[in-house]
Amino acid sequence: MLTVGSVSPNGTPSQFSLAGPWVDVAAPGESVVSLSTQGDGLVDTRPDGRPLAGSSYAAPIVSGVVALVRSRLPQLSAHQVMARIEDTAHHPTDGWNAQVGRGVVDPLAAVSGGAPTPAPARVAAAQVAPTARPDHQPPRRIAFLGTAICITVGAVAATGRRSRR
Repeated sequence: MLTVGSVSPNGTPSQFSLAGPWVDVAAPGESVVSLSTQGDGLVDTRPDGRPLAGSSYAAPIVSGVVALVRSRLPQLSAHQVMARIEDTAHHPTDGWNAQVGRGVVDPLAAVSGGAPTPAPARVAAAQVAPTARPDHQPPRRIAFLGTAICITVGAVAATGRRSRR
């Protein structure tokens, strides 16, 4: 199991995020853009006008990173995928802490292998090289592209809404 904490847009731990020894990684969970059945289909505030926030927004980001890694590196076991995500996260200065675990996830590093120096116990998982994917795997390609598009659209929408304020 990979447990997730929340961070603010500037990367500081969210005050509402439940800290403890169970936190593995963190992801953005404040001032996020989500889906809505009304208007243009996007929402970034609650009905009372406060920005959306919660670790329930951080968890799907990490799930998306898991899907991207599994799509890109299908030979990895579940434990290796979790280790890769932890190893490629932006580590806190003390290496681990109860608020963000091993750090804030970095989707690009997790998928591309642009990891910081891994901890010795995780070297084997972090150094697994990507393998060539046969072209006859359309479901995997569709999952990878769909997840990448969702993450990109969310990031662009969040940037656009912040710049309009």
